Order: sequence, then C-alpha cells, then structure tokens
Amino acid sequence: MSGSTTPPRRGRFTRGLQLLGLPLILAVVGACGTIPTSGPVQSVGRAGPIADSEVEINPADPLPGAEPSEVVAGFLQATASQLHGDTVAREYLATGVRQDWNPGAGITVYGDEWTISEGAGGDGSAGSVLLKAPVTGHVNADGSYTPGVLLDPDDPTGSAGEITVVGSGEPELSFDFELIRDVDGEWRISNPPPGRFVQEYLFNRFYTTAAVYYYDPDFRTLVPDPVVVPQGRQNAGARLRALFDGPTQWLAPSVRTAIPEGTQLSVGSVFLDAEGIADVSLVGGPELTAMGDETRSRLRDQIVATLSDSEISAVRLSVAGDPFRVPGADERGVVQVQIPADLDPIPVELGEQLFGSTGESVATIDDDRGFDLDGTGLVPLAGPWGTEAEDVEAMSPSLTGDRLAAVTDGGTRIQQGSTGIGEPLDMVSGTDLLRPQYVDDGRDELWAIDAADNTVSRVVGRDVRSVSAPGLAGVEVVNFRISPDGGRMAIVGERDGQSVLGLVRIDRLGEVAIDGWRTLPIDGEPFDVAWMSDLTLMVLAEGQGGTGVWRVSTDGTPATELTTPDGWDAESIAALPRHRNSRVVVTGQAGTWRYVDDATWREVGPGLQAIGFAA
Repeated sequence: MSGSTTPPRRGRFTRGLQLLGLPLILAVVGACGTIPTSGPVQSVGRAGPIADSEVEINPADPLPGAEPSEVVAGFLQATASQLHGDTVAREYLATGVRQDWNPGAGITVYGDEWTISEGAGGDGSAGSVLLKAPVTGHVNADGSYTPGVLLDPDDPTGSAGEITVVGSGEPELSFDFELIRDVDGEWRISNPPPGRFVQEYLFNRFYTTAAVYYYDPDFRTLVPDPVVVPQGRQNAGARLRALFDGPTQWLAPSVRTAIPEGTQLSVGSVFLDAEGIADVSLVGGPELTAMGDETRSRLRDQIVATLSDSEISAVRLSVAGDPFRVPGADERGVVQVQIPADLDPIPVELGEQLFGSTGESVATIDDDRGFDLDGTGLVPLAGPWGTEAEDVEAMSPSLTGDRLAAVTDGGTRIQQGSTGIGEPLDMVSGTDLLRPQYVDDGRDELWAIDAADNTVSRVVGRDVRSVSAPGLAGVEVVNFRISPDGGRMAIVGERDGQSVLGLVRIDRLGEVAIDGWRTLPIDGEPFDVAWMSDLTLMVLAEGQGGTGVWRVSTDGTPATELTTPDGWDAESIAALPRHRNSRVVVTGQAGTWRYVDDATWREVGPGLQAIGFAA
C-alpha cells in the first residue's frame, strides 16, 4: 500500500459510524424475512403493518467530501440495513460496477474486533481501505448458515470472491476495498465484495432463521429446510422467495417440491389487506396455471407451512392479478396459515408414553408423579418384555407404543416384539449394536447401526435391508436419532480422534442411502442425542463441568448449554418431539430426570437402564 496511511480503526460498527459522522437513524419496522432481499410486507387499507418490536437502520447517502474509510463504513452500514439498504449501498460504488454488485451472493458475518486501515495512491486518484475482522459465520447464497469455525479455509464463502479466511480455530476476513474518484471527485468503491459483510450484533438483530418446507420423496410429510432471512417487514416475502428458489444445496437430494420452476412473487412483496389477510401474488410459466387440484393442494401446503411460524395467519393467492383457486380455500379464496396436520412431521396428538427398562423388566412409567423400582409408578409390559428383560441394554418403542425393539445379548442382537403378549423375534445381529429407532411416518421401518463397522440396517416388516452410508465415512458412530420426518439423521461419534455431532441426509429419491455429513458446532464431547422438534436437538455431552445438556439447532447456529442438576451422571436421553412443550427425559446411575424448562430438571425416580418415548 503506497501513499499516506491512517492507523487502523478498531471497535464496534456503531463506534465507527460515530467516528465517521454518519447518522444512525432508527425506525420501527414490521415483523418477521431471505437473501436476497427486496420489497417489504406492506399494509393496504385499515390494517397496520405486521407487528414488530425490532428497530432498523435507515442508511445514509454518501456525504460530500467523505474520505475512503468513511465511504467504506457507509457502504457497510447500508448493506446491513433492510430499509432500502441495497439502493443506498450502490451509491457508494463506482458507476461502472453499481449493477455488478450482487448482494444475494451471501453474507459474511464478522465479529467486534475489526480493523480498518487506509492508504491512498501517490497522485490521489486511487485509494484502498483494508478491512480485517474475525469471521463468526457465513450465509450462503441458498440461505444456509455455516459457523465461522467450520468454514473451509480453501473456499470460505463458496464463491470466487476476494475474501480470505485464514487460521483453523479463528478464521479471519481480510478484504481490500479499492476506491477511485468519480467525475465529481468523490471517492467510490470500485471492487464491491461478493454479497454482504455484516457485523455480528447487527446480524443477530436484523436476521433470523426460518423453516422453509418441502416434501419427502413420497409426498407423505413435509421436511423443514432452515434458511437465514431478514426480520422485519421483508420476512414473509423472503420466506416465500426462498421456497420458490428451491431447497438448499444440502437438502435438495432428499426432497421434492410442488412449486413449478420459475414461480416467483410477482412484485417481490407480500401485502396485507384491511382484514390482515396476506395477498400473495405469483407469476410463473404455464405449469403454474395448468396445475390440477392435487398439485395445487401441495403448492398451497408448502406456502402455508412456510409461513406457519410468521405473524401471518391467512393468505389469498393470485397469479398475475387473477385469483388462484386452491382446494380448501373459503369463498373469498382465503386459506388459513398452518402446517397441515396430515403432513406435519410432528404428531398433533398430545398423547405420550414413556417406557423404561429397570434391569428386570420393561415397564411404562408415570414420569409426572414419579416412580420407584419397587413398583410405584411402573406398569410392567405384558408378556416376556415385562418378566424377562434382564439383558435389555437399549430400546425403542414404536410411535404407537404397540411394538418394542431392544438391544440384547451384550449388543449382539436386536429383538422386536409386541408390547403385549407374544415372544419377541430376532431381527438384526451384529457386534456392537446401538439403540435402534422406528420411523413411523407411514413407512413402518426399524433402523439399526452396528458401531463396530457402521453397518446400517433398515427393517421393513421382517425384511432386513442393508443401507449404503457414504455420509458416515470416517465417523465411528456412538449414537443416532432419526428426525420426525424420516429424512435426516443426527449422529454423535468419533472423527479423527475427536467427539463430533453431525447431521446426515437419508436420501430416498433412489436407492435409500445415508449421505451429506454436516458437522454441527457444540462445546464438550457429545455422546447421546434426541430430537426435541423437527429443527432442534437435545444433546448430552461431557464438558469441563461434567455431563451437560445442549440445545442445538440444525441450522448450524451456536448451541445453548442448559442448567443441569449437580452430580446427575446422565447417560442416556430420550425426547418426544413437539412444536411446543417437548417431553425430554434423561437417565443415569444417579437417577432419572424430566425436563421442565431450560433451568429446571425434576427428578422423577431412580436410574433406569434404558428409556424411550412413544406418542
């Protein structure tokens, strides 16, 4: 770097704005949004905008005479904003590259300890501003999130941009903004970065994760695909744009969509009428308008499921201004926003049953009132499971609770039988069989993994089928759990001598296979896992303070450690997934506890050898 220089500037983005004299204007915006962003949810008539408590940055235009560092800071402020930010951000760019900048290429999220150092050419016609900052995460162009610690140093952003990430544990963003003077003599950026650079605290305030829903290959159930979207008035439109763009690269091989290719929002926005109904206007090719009732129903269900946890409660669809009738709509064409019960991967029934092995028998357990191994709160199962279960090491009840699969004989057999009378049958044999799991989304499958060699088996009826598992290469599996939709598998295991938590796909579009390993960040050494919802895991892990429980989102964002009892020596976790009020039980030699909230576990009885939930 030649010419005069200024010392690096450090600190929070807001501090930089104050130093540079750029106005920071806060405005109330509407609620819950994707990348790229365009157009807010707007209100028409008497209805107000979707409620939201967030505030937004109103970006400022470039100031006359701004120095290169001030231009860069203004550009960064504008790219972080969801209120006309992209339009203003282009004003900081040289005329020849304004339309070349693609804000939808992704978001690089950087931490607080950033530095800016400025230099200028000897003749004053060119300048540069070097931004360096720790990278805390990256949002890919498809909306998926990768934590900074998991970025690939050789391809940190999935693009060919001029971003470099160095170091293994502490990746760093290093980007040299080049500036030239325009015809009026004002400094403007001539090499905009691919996508956006957003400071972490602004990212956490103005972006959120939303579930976009696609179908499993047989259209039996909906599968969530978490993507990063803006909060505020752009949220609803952003969710739908993500849906219409198709699933993320990771999930795409295992799901299907009913949305015809080329379908988009006609104006990039979602509008609310005077009654608070969201008007969703679509545009697309002839495949859209030629849809039959079955396909229209599927399209409808993807849209309402994707909006189900937003502030919108009802939608009315149109295509190019004409009503788009879908089955189930009322006489006004209005459809209520919710995940359809017959496609919801989380059962809507609130029934539940906890099973436990006492070392002598398998029993149903009253975990609300508590139990003891002498019989109070325990109801032994009828038949052999209730009287001859001394060697049950791990088990899984079916969703309906009418069958039980258990690991016996020192981990060498999995037996399956009725929870009533009748002898259990040998289903799978191996060397070190892990706790099995039923997949009860209409497929009637029992899954098993032999930890000795990662052999994966899928039992359908009495037919045992081997499953190819390239996604488990290099991983010594310790425990696994399959998601409620049957399309994803959470894995805890050992990889390169380290304990790891990961997610793999269960690909069913062709021959059933396990593929697509993705590491999920977690402190400590994980050893057991359960699905708390269709997007959230509960994980047992050893840490510096002993055994703890972490709540882990499958979107890759940082895990949260929960408060746990002292000295509980937890060994196994079981959960009954719910959208709200999930049931979670942990057991170990010191006792059995039921999850109440993030700070409370209630002891309900002595330790059990194995536990499992049925709905």
